[in-house]
Order: sequence, then C-alpha cells, then structure tokens
Amino acid sequence: MGKINRLDSSVYNRISAGEVVENPSSVVKELVENSIDAGATEITVSIESGGIKNITVTDNGCGMEKDDLELAVLPHATSKISSAEDLETVATLGFRGEALASICAVSKTVLRSRFDGEAEAAYISVEGGVITDRGQCNLQKGTVVEINSLFYNTPARFRFLKPPKGEANAVTKTVVGLILANPDVTINYIVDGETLFATEGDGLEGAVYHAFGGKMFDCMIPFHLTDKGYTISGYAARPASAGIKGTRNNEIFIVNGRCIEDASMQAVVANAYGDRLMRRTYPSIVVDIVMPFADVDVNVHPNKSEVRFADTKLLYGLVYNAIKDGLDADDEARRKEVLKAMTSELDERPFFAAQEPIESVEEDRQEFFKKRFKDYIVAEEEPTKELIDFYKKSNEELKKIDTPLPYPTEQDILEAKEREARQASLGYEDIEEGSLEDRPNNKGYLLFADSENKSDGLYDLRSYRVIGQLFETYVIVEVGDAMYIIDQHAAHERILFDRFSREVETKVFIQELVFPYDIVYKDDETIRFFTDHKNEFRKMGFDLRIKDDTVTVKSVPSVLLGLDIYKFFDSIEKDKELKEVTDVTLFREKLAQTACKSAIKGGDKLDKLQLDYFIGEYIKGNAPLQCPHGRPTVIVMTHREIEKMFGRIV
Repeated sequence: MGKINRLDSSVYNRISAGEVVENPSSVVKELVENSIDAGATEITVSIESGGIKNITVTDNGCGMEKDDLELAVLPHATSKISSAEDLETVATLGFRGEALASICAVSKTVLRSRFDGEAEAAYISVEGGVITDRGQCNLQKGTVVEINSLFYNTPARFRFLKPPKGEANAVTKTVVGLILANPDVTINYIVDGETLFATEGDGLEGAVYHAFGGKMFDCMIPFHLTDKGYTISGYAARPASAGIKGTRNNEIFIVNGRCIEDASMQAVVANAYGDRLMRRTYPSIVVDIVMPFADVDVNVHPNKSEVRFADTKLLYGLVYNAIKDGLDADDEARRKEVLKAMTSELDERPFFAAQEPIESVEEDRQEFFKKRFKDYIVAEEEPTKELIDFYKKSNEELKKIDTPLPYPTEQDILEAKEREARQASLGYEDIEEGSLEDRPNNKGYLLFADSENKSDGLYDLRSYRVIGQLFETYVIVEVGDAMYIIDQHAAHERILFDRFSREVETKVFIQELVFPYDIVYKDDETIRFFTDHKNEFRKMGFDLRIKDDTVTVKSVPSVLLGLDIYKFFDSIEKDKELKEVTDVTLFREKLAQTACKSAIKGGDKLDKLQLDYFIGEYIKGNAPLQCPHGRPTVIVMTHREIEKMFGRIV
C-alpha cells in the first residue's frame, strides 16, 4: 500500500488556514478588509476575551446574495478577480478568496448579509468549515460576520495563543493600522463592551488624531509630496517630543490603502530624521503612499503585509524627500518663532537699565509703608518712634544697593575677551586694575570666537532677559510670556557642529599646535584606520603623522580650539560604528559630531557676561533646536503652564 494519502478537505482546510489565520488580529484584518472591498463606509469591530471567544464585524457594504453567501465560505472563491491577468493590477485589499474559508475552518461562524436591492437578508452557520444551518433573518443593510470559539478544533494552535489581554493588544494595533489606512471610513472598535475608537471618517488628519490621541497628535507635523505619479503624505512626530519612542511600534506604512511592513522604509525614515533623533529612538509616523497599482506586487506574502516595488530607488527617494522637507519646514518655522521672540524690540528699557532696580525697591518700600502705616499710628495720629526707625532703616538699606552696570556694548565684550585671553596666558595673574581674576576658571565664551563673523549688534534692545544659570548646566531666559531653558552643552555643541560643517564644505581654518600630541596605540587595526583615513582627517583640519604605533597630531581646526585631543582620539578608537562607515560624507559627519563633544560641558560655571554672550551666539547660530545627537537644546514653558503647575489657574 502506498504511503501518500490524499487529505480530506476538512483536514487541508485547517492546515491552509494557518497561512492566513494566525491569531485573532489576523481574523479582524481579513474581515475588515472584506468590508472595505464591499464598499462599506461604516464598520464596527467588537471582540471579547481578546477575540478568542468572539469577533463580530458589522458593515454597511453592498452585502451578498443568498447563493453567494454559501460560495463565500468555500476555498479560493472570490469576487475580486476572475483571471490570472487581473493579478497584475489588483486594486482590492483581498483577492485570493481563501481568507473567509480558512477562518470558518477553525471556528464556529455565523454570516448574515442583505444584498443591496433584495427584500430579505439571509444567514448561514458554519462549524469547522461545514455549513450546519441556513435561512432568512432580519438585517437592514450590509453584512455581519460573527466568529466564535476561534481554534476550537485545532488545539495545537489554540495552545500557542497569547493571554486574552495580549491578543487584545495585537487586535488593537491591527485596528489602528486599518483606521489609518482607511481614513475615509468610519470605524468603531469595541473591546469587552468598551468603545476604544470611534472615528468619523473625515480624512487622514482625523484618523491620526483618533489613532494616536490628542496629546500625540499635537506633537506631529504633516508632510506631502506629489511627483511622477506618486503621492506621499502623512504625519511625523516632531523631534524631542512625546512622539519619539524607544521602539518602532508606531511606524505605520500604507501603500494604496494597505498597511505593510518594510525594513528598508524604516531605514529611509531614520535617514530623513538624521541627527534629529537620539540613538535607539524612533518616531511615531504615518506614511501614506498612493502609487500606480502596476508598480507594486501585493501577492508576495500570504497575509499581504509585505509587498514588492517595481522602482524602489524612486519610491524611497520620494518618501525621504517628503519627510525631510516636512521636518525642515517645521524646524525653520519654530526657529523663526524663537528668533522673533528673542530679537524683537521692546518699548520698555532693558532689564538691567540703571534706574530699574532702584525704582522697584522704592515701590516695594512705599507699598509696604502704606500697608503697615496704620499699625504704628497712635491716637494723636502721629508716627511712632518705631515707624520713624523703620522708615530710616528702609532708606539706609536702599542706599546700599549698587547701581547696576550699564548695558554692555560690543566694545565692552571685545575688551573683556582680550583681558581674559591675556589672563589665561599669564596664569590668571592680576595684570591690571579691575581685571577679571574672580571670573570662574573655564573656557567660557572664548569657545564661540569666530574669525569670520564679527558681532553684529547682539546687544541692541532685545525682548529676552537672561535670568541666570541652573545647576551650572542650563541657561534660564525669560522671553515674553515664556521661560526658555537652554542646555548650554547641547546648544553649543550644535553651534560648533554647524560652523565646523560649513567650513568643511568650503575651507577649514587650521591651528598649528606648538607642541604636537603623540598618541600611542597598541592595536594595529586602529593604526591602519588612521592611515587609511589620513586624507579625510587632513581635509577636516587634523594633520596626522603616523609612524609605527604612534599617531602625532600637528594641527586642529581653529573652530575647535580647546579640543580635548586625547579624549577625542580615544572616542574615535572606541567608536566601532565610525570605523565601519564607508561613505565619505557620513564619515565626515560622524567625525564632526565626535569632535564637537569638546563644547561647553554641563558643570562649566558662566558669569553674567559669558551668559549674555552665550545667548547672543545662540541667536546668531539660528537658535538650533537639537544637538548633533538628537537631544533637545531648549525647552519652553509658558507663563500659563507654570501658573497651572502652582495651582494659580486651572
């Protein structure tokens, strides 16, 4: 007797079901896509116990005729295609005809449907792929598919299901994708009797709002690009916002109304964000692609989550440009807001004009005097000795207040810089009367020196007020009705990076070292790395001489004066990613990022003059929003937000 058996349909249907029906979320996906293909504009999805106990999908689509209702549960029965040629331009979400049959093979199913134009609705009951009952029922319009006891007859598959909560989370993620992929369809989603989503079918903006929530939506920016028959649109999370996550779960890609998975597309998104993202962080993003159906093959994967594109270079280039242009436009708009707020002129005098503090103290004293005067009055309405003493003491305290320094001019700043440089060269000796010997010993604003750019009116009237330094790391600035908290290290690092990058593209100014640095490496691979990239280092201003196991540094870029050379080259030695970079442009960018870590560090104490100069350079540097590694440089808190924190308003 032969060993090969021809399986019964009840057996091979259960096996083939595994290609499409992996879990409750895959069932929901197939049923909702069928509803959309039927022209439904309103769909309700309801699940119980994560979809294991029950899944019900109701739609207002065209419905099915009584005869078609029974054909629909047979394998490879479909209304979507009729010949092999139709596969070349598939425009529907489902088309192969095995989804419903596979679902019915591993569940207890009831289908109710009323075809448009028919007087009555029909139903069938299917158990394990076999029709057990049929008849007429009441239904206004469309189709209702009710799936019960999923995998009841395949215990092996049932055993590998997640707990109900885990399966419910997977279904929710699927529904979110369906909402975003079909923004013009109203979708209601109910979990164990509780409505989680109730979209309005009013377009992609509304779908993103419902899918991600209002708080997340406020962090997202739109993008749009149409070119060569392709339309790329969507919403991307703003860098350094609540929309940046530690996983890629919120990266949604849609092609012609179908959610897909594409690792290359994820890389395109990362490249479009560039240095706006910190390491191992990923944006919440929705990329909606509309393209010719002939240019995409959706018949690659059984559940059609993976597709193949005819021209990947064109598509990925368009996606990259759409996202990058949207981010660039948003960055520019926000920078303009910051610069406008910090550089607009005020009607009132600068905050440190000489008479302001005295007026303020005088007003406070007068107010106090008025409020407390009655407490010191005797019957004769004469001031008591205590009141006279209080008034006299108040005047004496007022006289002790030092008159603030006049508003610093550009010449004041240049002279202060020169004095500090002379002090540094002489070991901070007292070189002249009024020298800056009490100034904190740090790099200060000298790191901002730019041989090409002369200060251009930075100290005119501005609408900002430098409050001071917090934790010797953050600079607090009052700007109009908001408080700006600027990370001095992140901001300065970005300013240096941008300046250095500009020089690399044009001409790098080099500073020869009086005493070259010798760095010894025991690792032959490291010596080989510096040897292979010696020309690239030279183009960036680093003159390296290599002999045996020693790298001698003879010059550095002038913009990086103060660079901790030993730390810089130690970072290069330990950076495995940098050593693997083959693209010249990317290599230069990564090298510049490493070099600019020599910026002002958190913990460098800055005095008032340095703080003021720092903010001036921040403005002149176009108010960068992120450092080269994606960390935010500034956080803004409005007056209203602060008052809410203190409970002054609700």
